[in-house]
Amino acid sequence: CIHNLPQHREDGCDEERRRAIASFQTEFVMALETYLLAFCSRKGLSPLGTRRLVQAVTTQMSQAGLANLDRGSQATRYFVGSHGLDQRTAYNLSTMQSGELGETLKLSILCMKTGFSQYLEKDEVLRMPGVDCPKRCKPASYLYQYATLRFATGPQVDNCESTICTVLDALDEAHLEPREGPLKENKAKQQEAGGGILAE
Repeated sequence: CIHNLPQHREDGCDEERRRAIASFQTEFVMALETYLLAFCSRKGLSPLGTRRLVQAVTTQMSQAGLANLDRGSQATRYFVGSHGLDQRTAYNLSTMQSGELGETLKLSILCMKTGFSQYLEKDEVLRMPGVDCPKRCKPASYLYQYATLRFATGPQVDNCESTICTVLDALDEAHLEPREGPLKENKAKQQEAGGGILAE
């Protein structure tokens, strides 16, 4: 029984953590749905138009959105080791005034990878398929991606309001510190401050 006590405590902590995560997910989905439906109501959207806008926003707040963020990013040039990897993703949803468009939705997406100690360069992997030569890097290394999207109601399509998604700004940075010295690449545009619903 003494040997089982630590395991029981771990199981209890795991179960408590699972319940906390499930509770947060439920509360977050409800808050997000309420926020989006209130926006659609203020814009006077039809039921189908509402469904289209909600689908467009929530798609970008999923793995599909992260895949879109990866396209054209400096970070996609590198494969990082999973050992010690800490990946944090945050979404910030708010409303903003956009001139003739009136009230629109603004979604900020941030993805940060830290804690890894090895990486591969995609170009090298493609040049030498089947040969993995990972490079060691220092703990200060990181991959950073950020983008701000705007969602606005558009013209009628198939007798229903359309949704227009526009990229307002983007920033991505690959900061790798190998033993022979730092390698830092970045690509940036003007950022905007955000507010509203924040999920992490």
